[in-house]
Amino acid sequence: MGQCMEDLAEGDCYNCLVDMVGALQAKVPATKKEAKILTARNGKTKTSRSVVYVVMSVVISLIVFLSVCLCLWRRKAYKKLLGGKARDTENTNSLLFDFDTLRVATDDFLDSNKLGEGGFGPVYKEGYQMRKK
Repeated sequence: MGQCMEDLAEGDCYNCLVDMVGALQAKVPATKKEAKILTARNGKTKTSRSVVYVVMSVVISLIVFLSVCLCLWRRKAYKKLLGGKARDTENTNSLLFDFDTLRVATDDFLDSNKLGEGGFGPVYKEGYQMRKK
């Protein structure tokens, strides 16, 4: 790339332009064979692109593999910390009541027994002591 200067005389400007065009033509190959030679000299061949693609694929695959291994290792450590159980599900049957028991316990769902409302619906206070059978 060249730029003319305002302080150059007309003849000097013309000579500068001719020199720049000549230099540009020297760098641009005239035939495909010259272009291949120039490309090979600069080291930008298809082989180098292939190597870059293979290396990037291996690196990405390695990162994914290590991430999966880390997740599995953390899950195993978490289960070991909890004693092999993810949740205590043995006592969930004792929390289930039939509708009639709930209706009697809340005095037929009276508004005076309503404590508030949560994400799962209204919350009532117990109207009498539930007895275990």
